[in-house]
Amino acid sequence: MKAGQKAYLKIIEKMKKVISEPEEITGMPKFFKMQVDPKKIGLLIGKLGANIKMICEKANVKINVLDQGIVEILYFEEEELDSAKELINKSLVSKRQKG
Repeated sequence: MKAGQKAYLKIIEKMKKVISEPEEITGMPKFFKMQVDPKKIGLLIGKLGANIKMICEKANVKINVLDQGIVEILYFEEEELDSAKELINKSLVSKRQKG
């Protein structure tokens, strides 16, 4: 029994030297939620969904908009998320509010 336990501990020590910290799994999407004014969902979606489709294509993300104003964004890279958030925020400023 002691020999098995020693061997087990030796293996664990070698594994700790090789794998110092867990690797991040690549290829898995990340998930981000943000709240927008429910009254502005129409601005975000756009006519026939054109605006939200454009955001998804430009930022390379998937977006789900819930009635309560919750926007769910699935992304792979932080740059994609940043781009999507920027485009979403720009779309929420209507032309009437600009000037």
